[in-house]
Formats: sequence, C-alpha cells, structure tokens
Amino acid sequence: MRIKKEIYDISVPLQSNLVSWPGEEGFTRKEKRDGGITISTIHCGSHTGTHVDAPKHFIINGSSVDKLPLSSLVGECYVADINHNGPTITARDIFLIPLNIERVLFKTKNTERGLLSKMGFTTDYISLDKSAVQTLIKRGIKLVGVDYLSVEAKKSPGYPVHKTLLNAGIIIIEGCSMKDIKPGKYELIALPLRIKGGDGSPARVILRKTS
Repeated sequence: MRIKKEIYDISVPLQSNLVSWPGEEGFTRKEKRDGGITISTIHCGSHTGTHVDAPKHFIINGSSVDKLPLSSLVGECYVADINHNGPTITARDIFLIPLNIERVLFKTKNTERGLLSKMGFTTDYISLDKSAVQTLIKRGIKLVGVDYLSVEAKKSPGYPVHKTLLNAGIIIIEGCSMKDIKPGKYELIALPLRIKGGDGSPARVILRKTS
C-alpha cells in the first residue's frame, strides 16, 4: 500500500509588506533586468519572517546559526493547539504534548487573529511564560516554535524566556504560519541560511505528515 505524505510550508513569503519587529528593517527586493537576465538584490534583517534564533542572538559567545545541529532542526515534531485566550502559554499547556517529543510548535490565537498577515506590529500576542520554559526543559525539548515574531512578551525585562531556552540548547523558531495545520505529529524540516557567525536567519520550514 502506498503511503501518502502531505507536505505543508509554514514559512511566510518574504515580501515588502511583511510585518517586522519594531525598529528592525523589513524585507525589500530590488529587481534588475540586464541582457535578458533577471537578478534581484534582497535586503532584510536576520530575524525577518519565519526565522531561527541562534544562541548568539542573546548569549555572548553563544553558538551561531551555522553551528546549529541539523539533528535538532530535522525530525519528529508535535503541533500543539493552544486555543485559550490567555496572554501566555504556561506549564499547564505543556502537558498537552505527548511524552518522548523533542520538537514542538505552538498554534495559538495568534493564528486565528491572523497576526502574521497584518502589516502593523501587534503587541498583545501570545508568548511563553517562565513556567512553560522550565517544563519544556524538563521534558528534554530540543526545538520550540511559535506563530508570531517572538517566544517572549515584548519588553520583557532581561529576556528570560529567550535566554533560558537558548542556554538550555533549545533552538527557537519564530513566525511560523500555522493557519492550515492541525494538531498532531509531523516530520519537521527547518533550514536556516548557513550564515557564518550569524545570530539568526530566515528559514524555509516545512511539515510533512504521514497518513
């Protein structure tokens, strides 16, 4: 019997009207036609669109994005549907994740509200709280992804969520487009650009589900 594998692209298209973090440069592309050939020059920040945070983003002497282990970026993943209206994902929500899972993506009300498709930055997005982070670490999670531009609440003093996750060796993916994704197990393939010494990178992130 042939097994059908459904493939989902959960990375947002890079385009000029893409929402960006306040103070960061957005995406631009300048196209030139010369001698029958089209060549584009692109410009964007390292945390534009769907992107991966490397430890170097927040930790002095932390690993750069080109040093992240592929074994963490590729493998079985669980999509957890957090459908409450609370401001944060808490330790209680982590218990929705089956045991022996090493990668988790959170689908929240951020997706229902369509925040990634809005040009203006939204400040009241759902993020992780400290209790969720500690529980993820105890569960041995290697990678965590969210459906808006940060795992952490804006203006969080000292950035404890980012720093705790990255110090624990947990890779962060932000800006995942989860609209058409149902909760459950998938194969994750998340490949940031191999930028030497980079603090992060836009990434093409796909999910593959076997039915």
